[in-house]
Amino acid sequence: MTDSANSSPRGSEQTPYADHVAVASDAPRPLSTASLIIGFCSIAFWFTFFAPLVGLILGIIGLRKEPTGRTFALVGIWTNTVMLAIAFIGLVLLVVLLSVGIAGYTAWQGGTGSGNGYSIGS
Repeated sequence: MTDSANSSPRGSEQTPYADHVAVASDAPRPLSTASLIIGFCSIAFWFTFFAPLVGLILGIIGLRKEPTGRTFALVGIWTNTVMLAIAFIGLVLLVVLLSVGIAGYTAWQGGTGSGNGYSIGS
């Protein structure tokens, strides 16, 4: 008979899994965490260029230097990349709309860029 519930029925032998204990990793991962937070804040507050760029760089560095923060780094990289893509698309749309507006304005002005296209007196 055994003395306790944890002991093996074979006597003093331990189970093969007794040496393998799952331990939560408390390794610091500040770069990955910063990338994740910057990515979420960029989406929530519409930071468009500088913050996502910093978050992307921190995420890439965190992915290489902090193996325990891999998930945080990957989510940070993806969120910051999405925000940089949105900023780039917005910049392209702004340039296109401004150039169309300027072209339309100069055409409306008669191509001279000054006056309204009408001349007084001759």
